[in-house]
Amino acid sequence: MQVPQQTTQNPMSREIVSFYGDQLTAVKDENGEIWTVINDILRNIGFDEQKVDNQRKSWKNDVVIQRWCKILPLPYQGVFKETNCINRRAIPIALAKISITPTMRRDHPEIVEKLIRYQEECADVLYRHFMSKNSPDAPITREELSLFLMQTAQLLNRHISWVEERDRKRDASINNMVDAIKMLAANRTESPAAQVNPLRQSMIERIKAAPADIAVDQYKWLQYIWANVRKVSERTGWTTTMVFRKVYAMMSSEGICTAEKYKAYRSKTGRSKINMCAEDADLRKSFHRELLKLIKMHFPEIYGGSAPDPESTRCLSRNMVAVPAEVKDLVTEYSNANHISYRSGQIAVYRELEKRLGVKLKTLTENYAKAKGYATCSNGYYISQSPETMDILRKIVKG
Repeated sequence: MQVPQQTTQNPMSREIVSFYGDQLTAVKDENGEIWTVINDILRNIGFDEQKVDNQRKSWKNDVVIQRWCKILPLPYQGVFKETNCINRRAIPIALAKISITPTMRRDHPEIVEKLIRYQEECADVLYRHFMSKNSPDAPITREELSLFLMQTAQLLNRHISWVEERDRKRDASINNMVDAIKMLAANRTESPAAQVNPLRQSMIERIKAAPADIAVDQYKWLQYIWANVRKVSERTGWTTTMVFRKVYAMMSSEGICTAEKYKAYRSKTGRSKINMCAEDADLRKSFHRELLKLIKMHFPEIYGGSAPDPESTRCLSRNMVAVPAEVKDLVTEYSNANHISYRSGQIAVYRELEKRLGVKLKTLTENYAKAKGYATCSNGYYISQSPETMDILRKIVKG
């Protein structure tokens, strides 16, 4: 494609071209080439004067675009002024070199929209403005067809790159989910704690390796505090869930994270308290502060102070509440008959048992814990092997 010769001789009359409400100053030289003022394009898109000046200099120094830029004498208020212009053929290529960043999309969507509109339509509008005066049906030239094909190839390459990146992120996310499910299935026969902890650690590691646009703040926060939660759990015999509950109770007593605030947050987002703290820097600090109080309370040999009364903190853990073998067999039989998992079958059987006994299993477990001399109990349930209870269980399973 032959580049128009750059000249500043023979001043030309300028014309005003309307483009979606904007005005562009344009001229047609003796060779039939159409030029427009660079500053008009950049200002109409929405760039400030500093950005206009920087972008104009960038185009004039670009090894490709500089061949399509030149200075033309245009009349302004009766005086010819040397003006930086760009050939209408090069407008799409020049505008394509302006990067559309995520920040620009978020903060200045109107600039992004006008930038794309100018890139796609400005050159054609200028061409039709001048060609319609003499030849409304003027055929497309070889140079215009070549430029159009080159622009189309660039747009296709950008779209293909976007599709490949989207598919890569989707495949990575699917692989993470599949691996996590495989690990959970492999650990089905182990204790509940053995099932949760390796899976939790695996998910944290995989989320770290996931694409950068996936939010991982809550997992980073959970990993950071996990060691201290486990430290309190091992010293007191509480489950990690109970440690979390005690910390939140301490925060609520100080009016930091009250039940009302949590209900409002849960109603709005459907998320848990852990997410609530992870997403708020002030709540994270409060959680750390209350957790440290628990640590200092139960580790006097390290932090000083007096140790709490052991009898006031003893906890009947899940492992201390042994489920009778016959109960396990009945739950397994129920689960197999209904083609559900053991856990789902256990929940269904226990709920029906509570209805027929007229009392919550949690209440029975707490009474059992107190009778054994424990102050609190974990999430495990105590199932009595009394003839009445076992008879009800058999009726539930057998139908």
